[in-house]
Amino acid sequence: MQELVEGSRPPAPDTACRLATLLEQEALRDPAFDAEFRARFAQVQAVVATHSGNVTNTVSGDVGGAVVQARDVHGGISFGSRHT
Repeated sequence: MQELVEGSRPPAPDTACRLATLLEQEALRDPAFDAEFRARFAQVQAVVATHSGNVTNTVSGDVGGAVVQARDVHGGISFGSRHT
């Protein structure tokens, strides 16, 4: 499961399936783990639902240059050509 910790890429589907299987097995083996895991998962779901993507971008007045309005940016943003 080290690949879940290292790197910035999402895990491969087979890695996620292995993790789900291990969590399910542990939950069946240990009722205390099951209860704690479910409680924490519910907390995470509540946070994710609260921050599910509502974005309001507003620009007012005179704009004399470039403007970026975005929520999630994965990678760079550039305007025009790069000066070297």
